Amino acid sequence: MDKSDIEDLLIRGEFRNLDFKQSHILDRDAKAEITKDLLAFANTPGGGRIIIGVKENKDDPTKKRFEINGLMPEHRTSWTHDNLADTARNYADPFIEFEFEDVPIGDKVCIVIKIKEFEELPVICKKPFGDILKSGAIYARSYVKRESAEVRSQSEIRDILNMATEKSARKFIGMASRVGMPLTLSPTDSEKFDEQLQEFLTSDDPVKTTIKSKGYWEIVIRPSKFIENRIPELKDCVDTIRDSSVRLRGWIYPAYPNTPRIGGDYVEQSICLEKNGGIEEWRYYQSGQFAQYLAVWEDWYESFRETHKLGDSKVLSLRSVIYQMTEIFNFSSKLGTKGYLGDMCQIKITLHDNMGRSIVNYYGFSDPGDVSTLTEISYSVSLAVGDLVGNPGEHALVAAKYFFERFNWLRVSVEGLKPIQDKILAEAW
Repeated sequence: MDKSDIEDLLIRGEFRNLDFKQSHILDRDAKAEITKDLLAFANTPGGGRIIIGVKENKDDPTKKRFEINGLMPEHRTSWTHDNLADTARNYADPFIEFEFEDVPIGDKVCIVIKIKEFEELPVICKKPFGDILKSGAIYARSYVKRESAEVRSQSEIRDILNMATEKSARKFIGMASRVGMPLTLSPTDSEKFDEQLQEFLTSDDPVKTTIKSKGYWEIVIRPSKFIENRIPELKDCVDTIRDSSVRLRGWIYPAYPNTPRIGGDYVEQSICLEKNGGIEEWRYYQSGQFAQYLAVWEDWYESFRETHKLGDSKVLSLRSVIYQMTEIFNFSSKLGTKGYLGDMCQIKITLHDNMGRSIVNYYGFSDPGDVSTLTEISYSVSLAVGDLVGNPGEHALVAAKYFFERFNWLRVSVEGLKPIQDKILAEAW
């Protein structure tokens, strides 16, 4: 991790898998508090990070919410891996695995602690410490608040038990495979979603064939857990798409021109306006899974291509990528507020037919960017829905940065892209 990584995280802000702390000495009480965080992150899917040396400006709206102030020299000597590991070993059962890294930022230093989720069994606090740690307690990161807390709700307990069960099952399957034991396994949630989606992805129809003839985006948004009838009625699917659609640049995302077509467990819609590049097809299932094919409009919009004398060249507008990502994550956020993405969701965005495509400036097109050497670029992220709903804009910029980096824009930052997004949102219809 380096300076730019930390700066990007500062823009996103704290969430379930990330915590910022100001500089302080690692005394006895502080060790207990940080151990509580280690216990909680170890019992949270994906583990997490703690960054020491970050100030939160709660009461000053003129400043960034989080900024780096680094560790004070008199505090730095107390922060060592061994010092923290010794304390964690005394209170955690089983032992917590974590990495400890110094990150220089100019004349300052931050410490990044990366905690792995438990290997096989949930981590239990094995002895008390005042009012901070309770013997026998299981701690986890809260979905609702940015805090480490004792697990009390049924949903949190179920999450941890499911993690342990899956890990034990994988270990057993590995052992069985090594000794040649035949196994018949039930499909995973991901496999059930993939199976449901197969017909939409492979079937041919005129609109989909047109979209695939040039560059196109493929977008899949789904809950982490497969529930076949998560959305009770098809009418609810129609209402959800209508209520969750967003309008940032003169048209609705996703397109909603007519009454959707009805399938056995889904609703779908398509539109084909070749002259201005408005070509898309989407399907929304009662399971809460949304899938979409969307043409790269720059490949189709005739007057745009003629004005900028693009000929046969393939381009992607910088501003349009930020628009696209912002639309996708704002739409996903609205689905999350409806409750149809559950507690965790997955978003996958793939750009097809990308070889030789260049990023260009939205204004003027005089200076084309670097040319991509990748035929396909795919971005995938799993998010707590509470984090998605609270930070759709930040997640959109993280995705945009990922795509820009695949065009060799290695110095691009979330913070540098944010003013463009702010202007987009200010101008939204």
